[in-house]
Amino acid sequence: MKLHRSLVILIRVFFLSPLFLKQTIEEAIKSNNIQKYHFTLLRNLYEKTASFLGYPQWSELLPDDKQTYYNRIIQFTSHSTLSNEALAEPTTAEKQTVNYLFEHLVTNRYWEEEQ
Repeated sequence: MKLHRSLVILIRVFFLSPLFLKQTIEEAIKSNNIQKYHFTLLRNLYEKTASFLGYPQWSELLPDDKQTYYNRIIQFTSHSTLSNEALAEPTTAEKQTVNYLFEHLVTNRYWEEEQ
């Protein structure tokens, strides 16, 4: 069931709004249910946000050590990870990375929602 849900979310991500992506990642963080596919959702959210704000590359929105975080996201979202390892539970460090990069994106004035 977990695999099916992951695939449905990955397929739908191309048709969904950035707000839905943001809410999906937020819910996963709050419930401590971050899965490998959340890296893909996070990358997509960065891409859509950068495009909307006029940044030529989404990596420009990443925190201080941009190249390190860029490489980490690329590693987790590459097509080569669509094997059995993509189904493995993310490590605590990987979950913390998703949380950190998500918080960076939404707390650094890239995202402002009306109250």
